[in-house]
Amino acid sequence: MPRVTRPLRPAAPRLPPAARPAAPKTVPPAATPFVSGTTTTGTTTVPHVRGPEDAALPGDLVMAPAVQLTATQVLTRWTALQARLAKTPGLREQLLKAPYPKQAGAQTDWALVHTFNADHLKDPLWTVGTNDNRAALTQFVQGVLQASQAGLPVAGLEAQVLAAQESLSVKYSTDPGIYNTLTNGPVPTSLPERLEWAVAVNASAWDADSLPALKDPAVAALVHFTAGALIKTNSAALKTTIVSERRTLSVDGDTRVYGIHTPPGKAPAGGWPTVVFFHGSFGGYAPEQHPEYQQMLATADAHGYQVVFPVGSPQDRADLTVTGRGMLNWDPVGAGPGGANDRFVFSLLKKLKTDGVLDSSRTFVAGHSQGGFYTSDLIASYGDAFAGAEIMGAGAGSIAGNAGFAALTRKTPLLIHVGKDDLHLPLAKSLVNSLKAAKYPVRFDSPDHRGHDVEVPDYEDMFSFFDRQPPLQNSSIGRIDGTHDSGRTVTPATQVFRDFIDVAHPPAGLTADALRALKALATDRRFQLDGKPTRLSLQEFRGAFAQYATFPPAMQAALWALRSAYVLAPKPAGASLDLQQIPASMSADPDVAAALAVLSYNSALDVDGYVEFVTQPEFDLLKQAAAGNPTLARGFDKLLAEFTRQQHPQPLPKPVTTTSVTGARIQSYPGTGSEKAIANMEGVLKAFQALPAGAALVKKLTVVIGPPGVGLDKVFNDPELVGNEGFSIVTSQYGFKPPMLAVTGTSISSWTLGATHELIHSLEVELGAPTSADVNATFAAVHFLDGPNGYPNAHEMLAYFGQWYAAGFGAELKAAAPQVYELCARVLGPLRVDPGAITSADAKSSLKNLLTWFKKGST
Repeated sequence: MPRVTRPLRPAAPRLPPAARPAAPKTVPPAATPFVSGTTTTGTTTVPHVRGPEDAALPGDLVMAPAVQLTATQVLTRWTALQARLAKTPGLREQLLKAPYPKQAGAQTDWALVHTFNADHLKDPLWTVGTNDNRAALTQFVQGVLQASQAGLPVAGLEAQVLAAQESLSVKYSTDPGIYNTLTNGPVPTSLPERLEWAVAVNASAWDADSLPALKDPAVAALVHFTAGALIKTNSAALKTTIVSERRTLSVDGDTRVYGIHTPPGKAPAGGWPTVVFFHGSFGGYAPEQHPEYQQMLATADAHGYQVVFPVGSPQDRADLTVTGRGMLNWDPVGAGPGGANDRFVFSLLKKLKTDGVLDSSRTFVAGHSQGGFYTSDLIASYGDAFAGAEIMGAGAGSIAGNAGFAALTRKTPLLIHVGKDDLHLPLAKSLVNSLKAAKYPVRFDSPDHRGHDVEVPDYEDMFSFFDRQPPLQNSSIGRIDGTHDSGRTVTPATQVFRDFIDVAHPPAGLTADALRALKALATDRRFQLDGKPTRLSLQEFRGAFAQYATFPPAMQAALWALRSAYVLAPKPAGASLDLQQIPASMSADPDVAAALAVLSYNSALDVDGYVEFVTQPEFDLLKQAAAGNPTLARGFDKLLAEFTRQQHPQPLPKPVTTTSVTGARIQSYPGTGSEKAIANMEGVLKAFQALPAGAALVKKLTVVIGPPGVGLDKVFNDPELVGNEGFSIVTSQYGFKPPMLAVTGTSISSWTLGATHELIHSLEVELGAPTSADVNATFAAVHFLDGPNGYPNAHEMLAYFGQWYAAGFGAELKAAAPQVYELCARVLGPLRVDPGAITSADAKSSLKNLLTWFKKGST
C-alpha cells in the first residue's frame, strides 16, 4: 500500500451562521394545523402552513410545529415517566414501537425514550422525512437529559446558549472564520467560552459526534444540550414561502417531493423543454424554494423552459441547528444506478413524459454544489439520457469520480461553472481534465471574484448553452428506471477487474476481516447500487473505497485486501514505478502526495489494477489529469523524474565547487541540467542577505546541490539519507565545515520554499536563544502541540509558516494564524523569496493543512 493520504472532498458549504434565523424575542403560538390552500379573512389573505415533506401551492408556508417545552418541563415529565416505567413492565418497548403520537404530552414521552442512533443512516429520526417535529423535539429532550445527568445547570442554560449564539453572530461579522477556528481549537474552560465553542461545533462541524473532544461525557452533554436549544429556537422561527408548486411522488414505498415551474402559456406539442435542477446540501425545509434557485424562473420563462426541482433525501450528515434531521443531499447516498435518488429521478422523468409535459429530446440536467456533484454522477451513468448538462460549484461525484468517461458511447455536452474563489475549484478542474481527456464537449467557466454562490447571469448562460444543443434523438428517458446504467461500450475482452464478488462464494484467500467487510459493505445501503445485498459490485466497492479515510484502521486494511480480490489481471510486466519503494520524504512532499492520491483513489487512472505500480500508460493518463492543476503537474514531474532515475541510473560526475556572489560556497554537478537549480539557489541566498543575521549566515554557508533526479543518499553515499530532499547539517560528518545546506536538484528547481525552510532553521540558530524563546512562546500561545516523536514542534512551526511568509503570502498567513504571522514578521522581516508558480490558493490550502497538523500534533 503506498504511503498516501486521501484528501477528503470538502463539505458543501452551509449557510453562514449570520444568515440563519435569529432567535425569536417571544415564544410563538402553536403552529397552524397542516391544511391546504389559503384563508381569506376580511381583506387579509393568510397563507396556510404545510409540513416539510408536504406538497404545497405557491403562497403556502412550509414549516413544522415549534418545540415549546422548557428544560424544567422535560425533567418533570422524565421523573413522572420513570415512575410509570418502574410500575409497568414493557412500557419502554411499547413507546419505542409506537408511532409518533399526536398529543403533546405523549410526544414528550416518546422523545424521552428515543435516543439517537450513532449510525445516523439507520436512524429514522435522522433519515425519515416527516410532517412533524419528532427529530427537533427528541434532540432538545435528549440534550436536556444528558445535561442534567452531567450535573449542568439546565434551568438557566438555554438562555446562555442563545446569548452565546448572539455573541458569535456579532464576532462573525468581523471574523468570518470564527466558527471554524473554534471548532478546530481546544475545548475552553469557562462556561461562556465553552458554550460559544459548542454553538460553533453544532453549526459548522460535519458531524459533531465524531469530534474526539466528545469522548468526555460532560463535553458531549453540553454539545448535545446546545444542539437541542438551537434547534428549539429555529423550530419556532424557520419557515419557507413556496414560490414554485410542490408535488409528491411515491417511489418504492417512499414519498418523495419535487417542485415544478411551467412557463406561461400552452405546452408545445411533445411537452416542454425541461431543466431538472438539483439543489445543494441544505438544512431546513424546501431547499428548492431557496431564493438563490428560484431566481432562475424568470430566465426559464424567457427561454421557454419548464424547471423541475427534485428534493434530496434527509441523509448523509447532521443538521442539528435547524431541523434535527440529516441534511437534504444527493451525493454520495442514493447516487448511482439502483440507488434511491437515481430511481426517484427517473421515475419522476418517466411520469412527466407519460403525462405529456416533458420533451425527452430537450431535457437537461443541472445542479449546484452537492447537486452539481450528483449531476456529474448522472451523466457518468446515463450518457444517452440528457441533451446537455451544467455543473455549478462542484466537480466529480462519488460515481463520476470512479467512472470511465471514455467508455460512454455518447458524450453529454457539458457546461461547468465554478468561481475562482470557490472551494471546489480544484475538484472542478480535475473533472474538466478527465472529460477533456475522454473527448467530451465541455466548456469551463471560472470567473474572477466569484465564490460558491449562483447569480442570475449564471442562469442566463446556462439556458443559452442549452438552447445551442441539438435535440437528443432516442433519449433513454422513459425507457430506463434508474436501476441500471446506459450508454456504455462493451467490456473489453481482456478483463482487468471482476464485475462483483458474491458474498456467499468469495474468492479464496480473503482474510476473516476482509470477509466481514465484504458482508458489511454489501448490505450497507450507503453503497448499495444494484439492490442486491448478496453481492458487492465493483462500482459499489469503489464507492466505499472512495471513503477510505473515514473508516477505522482495521476496516482500511480490509478494504485493501478486498481491492486485490477484484483484480483479475497479472502484475504488470516491464518498466513501472513501485510507489512502495519511493523515498519517504518524496511521498510526504505535498505535490507528490496530491499526485499519489489521484493515482491511488481514482480508478480511471488505474489501468492494470495494481495501484502500487505506475506504468507508462498510467503516467500518460496522470499527465492528462494534471493539465491545468499546478500542484498535480509538479507532483507528476517529480514522480516521472523518480521513474526515469530508477529505470536509467547514471554514475555521478565529479562535483565542482564555486563561490557565490553572496559569499556562500556552492558544490554542484556540471552537465546534469543543474543550471536552473543553481540559479534558484542563488536567488534564495540573495533574499537572505536582506537580514543582517541572514547575510552573516550566508557568508559561512556551504551549499550542496545534487543532480536533478538523484537522491542525496547517492550524493553522500549514505543510505541513512534515502528520501531526503533538503536538510541543514551542523556537524562535519560529510567533510564540510558547518553550517551546511544540502538539496536535490529536482527540489530546488521546482520548489524554492524547501531550501527556504531549511535556511530558516539555520537562521534561528544564528539569531540565538532570544529568538528561540520567542518561537517557543508563540507556539504555546496558539495552543499548538508537539508531535509524538517530537515532530512537529515549535521550530518547525517557524520554518513551515515562515517559508510561506517569505514567499510573499503574508496576508494569507495573517488571515489564517495572526500570532504566527507576527512572529514571522519579527524574525524574518523583509525576507522575500521568489514563489515561482505558487498561487495564493496554494498558500491558503497549505496553511490550512499546516494549522490542522500543528493543532493536532500529528497528521
